Amino acid sequence: MDSILLGYIHYHYKLEYPFVCGSEAFFALAVIGIIIKSTNGFYYNVQNMKSDLYKAVLDSYLCSLMKHNCLIEVFMETYRSRNGKIHRPSELLFDEIVKLYLNSRENLDKKDVQFVPITINYDRVHDGESFPLELLGDTPKPDSIVKILRYFLAINKPLGKVIIRYCEPVSL
Repeated sequence: MDSILLGYIHYHYKLEYPFVCGSEAFFALAVIGIIIKSTNGFYYNVQNMKSDLYKAVLDSYLCSLMKHNCLIEVFMETYRSRNGKIHRPSELLFDEIVKLYLNSRENLDKKDVQFVPITINYDRVHDGESFPLELLGDTPKPDSIVKILRYFLAINKPLGKVIIRYCEPVSL
């Protein structure tokens, strides 16, 4: 949902639309995957990162995006944190971007890479009913197209405020 929300904000305020990078599981969702892929989205597969060919293709693509000053949207937190507990971020793609920058700085024409942290806080979480069950040990249900459609059908219910904060850029 965060990716869709950020996409809407960039569209509404006529900001440059980022190349969305997410996990393969998110892109596997029928309609969502098609929409994100058609708007320059791409995904990475953690298991394939061990393959030299896969890593070379991904590195080449990321290097090309950085060379052309493209925005790349990466979600560091792979799990939702609805109780305030901070989860260890997924550092895989972040590490790849930093390594590429440090190793290919001459190829990037010494351009700077900046990371813009974005926080998204919700007054009420759309799947808040299942959260107490998850705290009691129930396994969370994976996102599905049906779950997303139910969310959009219930969007007219008051969900409170959503606060999105674009923090100060961090330069490499």
